[in-house]
Amino acid sequence: MRPFDKPALSVEQQLELLKQRGLQVVNDDRAMRFLEVVTLFRLSPYMGPFQETNPEHTSSLVAL
Repeated sequence: MRPFDKPALSVEQQLELLKQRGLQVVNDDRAMRFLEVVTLFRLSPYMGPFQETNPEHTSSLVAL
């Protein structure tokens, strides 16, 4: 098994990453509170159906 080598992201960094990937956020404070509880790791699988195909971005999500 490979060691996990991705750095942990702060809540602010997670939110910025989601915005860079096209998520529209109305209220940053509310989004950060949500991410503190749910975390990006647990949220990611639910975003798959809402993502557009982009050949420049590879994702570990499985398209359903």
